[in-house]
Amino acid sequence: AKGKKAEPKSAPTTIFDNPSSRPKGFAALAGMTELKEKFRSDIIDVIREPERARALNITLPNGALLYGPPGCGKTFFAEKLAEEAGCNFILVNCSDIASSFIHGTQKLIAEKFAEAEENKPSIIFFDEIDAMIPKRNARGSEYTKTEVNEFLTQLNHCGRKGIIAIGATNRP
Repeated sequence: AKGKKAEPKSAPTTIFDNPSSRPKGFAALAGMTELKEKFRSDIIDVIREPERARALNITLPNGALLYGPPGCGKTFFAEKLAEEAGCNFILVNCSDIASSFIHGTQKLIAEKFAEAEENKPSIIFFDEIDAMIPKRNARGSEYTKTEVNEFLTQLNHCGRKGIIAIGATNRP
């Protein structure tokens, strides 16, 4: 009919159009069955069933190290683990804790762990952790050694505080 404007066709809806329709948690991860089961038993079940964990004298682990080549999904896995477990997720890159001030990096490390504890249960994910925490016997300044010591101090018993530290590296 003349004079009648055609209705615009709506584009097909996909999961990419609506982020809330995307799969959450481990449902978003294909494969990795053994890895998912390991994290389910060691972390997720402990968080979801605290009374049962206490009865069995099981506590959260202090952390884990994910190893693999660049782009294999270490960060994505950690994000989906946090969703699956109902945890706060804190991503820490090298630049987030680097400071040019003496003891500035130590302070920033402590602040990240304090943030994680305030929002527990939390997964604090250190991307490229090998760049943040060099080997203790590696040559470096005294400041680097104190930064490594701060990491180790914060990692000590962090599972008891409701914090799971996960590091990712290409070089274990």
